[in-house]
Parts: sequence; structure tokens; C-alpha cells
Amino acid sequence: MLLFKKFLRRNEGLVTIEWVGIAAVMVLAAIGITTYIMQGVDEAGGTIATGVSSIDAGSPVGAGTFDGKADIP
Repeated sequence: MLLFKKFLRRNEGLVTIEWVGIAAVMVLAAIGITTYIMQGVDEAGGTIATGVSSIDAGSPVGAGTFDGKADIP
């Protein structure tokens, strides 16, 4: 315990503790921001999945056969 008190009294000890605190706050902020973004991406992905699954693949928009060539004259 005495060693810990000496560590805290020195400037190096205080600076170390400050940096650990700052790093912890930054990690927590990154986790929070990532969670927030992932929720938005998940909602957007669900909307896209619903739209894609409702497409009728039996009647393509181009109404013809696709031979792999562009329709450029």
C-alpha cells in the first residue's frame, strides 16, 4: 500500500492514471458509437432485404433474354 501511495504522489503516477482514464473513456465512447451505427445499419439492411425479397424474379424488367452483351448500337 505504501508503494501505491508513493506512486500516486509522483507526477508520473498521476499522469499514468489520467491516461488510463482517458483511454477507458475513449474505448467506451467507441463502443457506444459503434452500437448506435450498427442499429441504423441493421434497420437499413432489413429494409433492403424486404425490398429484395419482394421482387418477382419470374418477370424481369428487361423482358428478353440476357446474352451478356450490352444493348449498345
